[in-house]
Amino acid sequence: MSAQGRLIRIGLNLAKIDEPAVLKTRIMIRQYKRLAAGRHEFGEPLQFTR
Repeated sequence: MSAQGRLIRIGLNLAKIDEPAVLKTRIMIRQYKRLAAGRHEFGEPLQFTR
């Protein structure tokens, strides 16, 4: 953590990243700001097929 805050990396499973998606992501981050460090997944799990 620094004076400006925490560094985070966000991966979004979206076909298109648009303004509403970015705004929803910001809200989610602020609501869950007390999460422990590490990876957190939300939503339906992905199944990758070949």
